Amino acid sequence: MTVVAPPSKAPPSRRGSSRSKRRGRHGLRPVRRWPKRAFIALGSLVLILIMVVVATIVYVNYRLNQVKTASCSTCVAAAAGQPFTVLLIGSDSRQFVDDPSQASQFGSAQSQGGQRSDVTIVARVVPATHQVLLMSIPRDLWVNIPGNVPDISGMNRINAAFNNGPSLLVQTIEDDLGVPINDFAEINFPGLEGMVNSLGGIYLDFPMPVKDAFSGLDITKPGCQLVSGAQALALVRSRHLYYFDNGTWNADVQSDFSRIQRQDVFFRSMITRSHEKITDPFSINAFLGAVATDITVSKSFKGQLLGLAESFHSIGVNALKTETLPTTEFTTSGGADVLQAAQPYANSMIAQFKAFGTTPARKSGSTATSTPSSAVPASSIHVDVLNGDGTSGLAATVSGDLHRAGYTVTGTGNGSSFSFTTSQIQYAPGHLAEAQQLAASISSGTQSVSDPSLTGNSLILTVGSTFAGLQAPSSAGTTTSTTPTTQPPPPNVVTNTQTEPWNPTVCTG
Repeated sequence: MTVVAPPSKAPPSRRGSSRSKRRGRHGLRPVRRWPKRAFIALGSLVLILIMVVVATIVYVNYRLNQVKTASCSTCVAAAAGQPFTVLLIGSDSRQFVDDPSQASQFGSAQSQGGQRSDVTIVARVVPATHQVLLMSIPRDLWVNIPGNVPDISGMNRINAAFNNGPSLLVQTIEDDLGVPINDFAEINFPGLEGMVNSLGGIYLDFPMPVKDAFSGLDITKPGCQLVSGAQALALVRSRHLYYFDNGTWNADVQSDFSRIQRQDVFFRSMITRSHEKITDPFSINAFLGAVATDITVSKSFKGQLLGLAESFHSIGVNALKTETLPTTEFTTSGGADVLQAAQPYANSMIAQFKAFGTTPARKSGSTATSTPSSAVPASSIHVDVLNGDGTSGLAATVSGDLHRAGYTVTGTGNGSSFSFTTSQIQYAPGHLAEAQQLAASISSGTQSVSDPSLTGNSLILTVGSTFAGLQAPSSAGTTTSTTPTTQPPPPNVVTNTQTEPWNPTVCTG
């Protein structure tokens, strides 16, 4: 019988496996596939990152497209990359009120009537250096509001101009203060509160407890603490603040000026807090949501928002400078207590504001008391002189002084009343420079107001009881000097540079 031996081993299932084993026996390295896998993983990661970036840009643009816009008939956009001026408006409109809780906190739209600019700030933005200069304009500044709007146009508080929207407020600032506005942005009460809450609150250091029954402010303890959106809003709105010091509650008699200081601190605290939250996607999303729903900007400004956000996202508090337009107290002929621009200090600040970002800044505290650089010959300025004090022969005396100073006097007479304290200069729209030139020739403070009935270089000077004569002839409207003086303004001029000890400062948690 023949026995057949079984095969020594099973045949290979495929050629590759046999070849692979043979190579292994001869000491050859097996094929490595990890570089290929790593390349695929890296490509997938890059693709995911690109998708995230694209999705973020799409989402941010989606949010920015939700921002409301309004027209501004006098706004002219600045050239790309050049310094520009934005009017920042805090609206006190109650149109958003739709429940009893909001009505209790803010009042109803019917009870308030219309809207005012609770905050009026002109911001000079310098893209090249990432600097911003804020000049606050007190809400009670007495100005001539242009147009023919019933109960608004004419001599009025500047905050009343916003009742008809941003365009009239822009035109008022341009006509009365000579500050060209390129864009504007307005925010309402919920918007400000929402922006603070989106960052988880802001940190402020209170030297002492403060409260305001009207705005709802109620800080019960001193020290650095996290402030909610509601309390931050109450802080920047507060005009009837009381502070607890030496065992008693004391009234903040500085009112609006002290409030402007608190608004400046608010801006700085928002910058500090945003740096802490810049990497938190949830905070950024909430912040964009608050901005998109409760802010209104000029149409041209909306297209710049994304670029400005990218350019200024890392701005520090030291790049933000703040100041307040110098003013003095003034009582109108109707008995209203208001404010008027204090000259020549207000004009000097405005000139430096407009030059910010284009010329080297003057030393802190310096003011120019000379005439504007755009001075025209005094003989080409025509002045009507009116007696606003009632002193016999006052108009004739002043007209003689002006004539000797080189001005062309076109007439004299009595003013609309004899109750003028501060002398008033009326000028044609677009000719503020001529009024500033005449104001620089007068030793005492004056008030300049736009008068649409005037044309060209024609001015009306109504002489008040504080009139103290003219400057020396060599400086009376015929020369141009840019030499600053460090002489401080008189005590009745409020520059708001001294920080009130009860106001908070920025801190970190």
